[in-house]
Amino acid sequence: REAAQASFQAALAYDPGADTARLTYIGFLLDGNKIADAETEFGLLSPRATQEDAYAALQTRLEAMKGVGDLPDGAELKARVAANPADLPARLDLAHLLIARREYEAALEQLLEIVRSDRGFEDDVGRKTMLS
Repeated sequence: REAAQASFQAALAYDPGADTARLTYIGFLLDGNKIADAETEFGLLSPRATQEDAYAALQTRLEAMKGVGDLPDGAELKARVAANPADLPARLDLAHLLIARREYEAALEQLLEIVRSDRGFEDDVGRKTMLS
C-alpha cells in the first residue's frame, strides 16, 4: 500500500494537473480511510475536474465518510428504520453510512424510499444524493 501511495505521489508531482490520476488517488486514499489526505487532494484538483465521471461519486463518498463518525452504528440505524419506516432522518443517516462502506445498492434503496416518502425532505436530498 505504501509503495502504491508513493507511486501516486510521484506521478502527481510529475504532472500536478492530471485530474484523472488525482481522482484515482483520492479513491485510493478513501479506501485506506485517509479522509484528511483525500480532502487535501480534492483541493488540488483543477476546476475542470468537476466534469470527470468520478468527481461527484468521490465527493459524495468523502462527505459520507466525514460524517460517519457522528452517526449511530449501522445496527442501531437499521433498528430505527425497522421500528419506524417513516423516520427519514434515520434512513438518510443509514444511507450515508452505507455509502461510506461502499454498499451502494443498499444505500440507494434507503434513498429511494426517502424520495417515495417525501420528495422535498431536506431539499430533495434523497434524489440529489442518488444522482451524485
